[in-house]
Amino acid sequence: MGAVEVEAFLNHLAINRGLSGATQNQAFSALLFLYGQALKIELKGIDAKRAKTRKLLPVVLSVAEVKEFLRAVPEGTPRTLVGLLYGCGLRVSEALRLRVKDVDFGNGLVWIRDGKGGKDRSLSMPAKLAEALRRQVERSRILFEQDEERGGARVWVEPSLDRKYGHGPSRNWTWFWVFAAEGRSVDPRDGKRKRHHLMEVSVSRWISRAVKEAGIEKRVSAHTLRHSYATHLIRSLHPAG
Repeated sequence: MGAVEVEAFLNHLAINRGLSGATQNQAFSALLFLYGQALKIELKGIDAKRAKTRKLLPVVLSVAEVKEFLRAVPEGTPRTLVGLLYGCGLRVSEALRLRVKDVDFGNGLVWIRDGKGGKDRSLSMPAKLAEALRRQVERSRILFEQDEERGGARVWVEPSLDRKYGHGPSRNWTWFWVFAAEGRSVDPRDGKRKRHHLMEVSVSRWISRAVKEAGIEKRVSAHTLRHSYATHLIRSLHPAG
């Protein structure tokens, strides 16, 4: 099968199956990968009918719902991380990639490095989370010291940084993860044992369980907290009436 058959299949998904634009795009991307990487065949001239993509309004929690939800998140690392998603309006990846040097207690700031679009930005640290963040950094310090005793602490950094500073950043405490994983693993990129940050799937599980426990009948994800933060911030700046 070639471009003609692939185009017919994509048309079938849009017209006969009524699938979403995202699903059709996923199928197209999979086929491009199969043909290009596995079969070494270049697909040209595909002009399939595009499936319609629905624009959905974001789900937003009320302030009361956010309070109930956060109370249902387990104390310690889960509540600190999830609280930071709402308190600073962070993406999950931004929170997970926080390093010790990015948490500025002196100035009450949280720094996001290389965010969406490759931009850095600073955010006010929620006063209610400051002490919890301090405890989280202390937990990471214990893991760092354990790694040092077991042959040296290592985390992933851009290889160019390690080359520039002589393997300094990857072994330096200030570059250690705030939300470090419990165990270490071998980095397939260089074969060295390092400590990674927590995985997104853990955050998703905490959120799902908390939503159920709090009895919230809305479809809530980590991004819902980001939308809720933005909505509540706007309302606080421009109250009705």
